Amino acid sequence: MGNVAIGAVTFRTTLMRHDRTVVVEDSQSDPVLARGGMELGQYLAQQERNPAMAAAMAAMRQRMAAGRTACGLATLRQRKGLSQAQLAASLETSQPNIARWEKDPEQMTARSIQRLAVALQVSEQDIHNAMKSTDSARAQVRPHTQVEHADH
Repeated sequence: MGNVAIGAVTFRTTLMRHDRTVVVEDSQSDPVLARGGMELGQYLAQQERNPAMAAAMAAMRQRMAAGRTACGLATLRQRKGLSQAQLAASLETSQPNIARWEKDPEQMTARSIQRLAVALQVSEQDIHNAMKSTDSARAQVRPHTQVEHADH
């Protein structure tokens, strides 16, 4: 028999409110962190320092991207086996910035598009196509309106 280490990871919940990020839970009062736990981002970064785990996580990202028909910015990143944090580090930006680009690529500057293409080893046209794919997917999500709600 072997030993199993059981630990706790805390998930920080954030919301967007009027274009501002609002943290729902204060890390100072988090009981998991107070008992020596860690946030998910820290845990994943720790796991990726192990070469075998880093390779397994990169392969998992690539498998996830291979199963997608739409090719947005997240898919391009995952095809390279990169996390948002890893891509952010290579671009000398923040992980939330990468998440923002993947969600709303219209926020990207021409310089960001160039740097992203180099980092992902794709053409700028591939980035533009991925941006269009993301915009198209967002356009297909119809907002729930009161008129629709009244019909039910």
